[in-house]
Amino acid sequence: MQRQQKPLASGIMRWMLLGVVLVALATGLQKSFDSGFGVCGADVNVPPQARAALKPFVKQHKFEYLYATIGTLWQVHQTGQLPDCYLDKNAARAKGWRP
Repeated sequence: MQRQQKPLASGIMRWMLLGVVLVALATGLQKSFDSGFGVCGADVNVPPQARAALKPFVKQHKFEYLYATIGTLWQVHQTGQLPDCYLDKNAARAKGWRP
């Protein structure tokens, strides 16, 4: 029984796709991933200098959503309030959350 060979174009396309994903991750497109998943805090407008200052702290503590965490920290720093997308316990319970 002889194995079928995959077309060369298929292999090239896989490598190209992998390359695009790696470039996207390496160039800091994390914010679009955070926003794409509807992560609260990702859409907070953070000045570039503040983002650069907060990024090492957030990375050091290994938060899952880099830019959402930076946005939340910035919002709390500026206003003393969490972003509007955060729910309090009563609102979360009304939506079915149970501790």
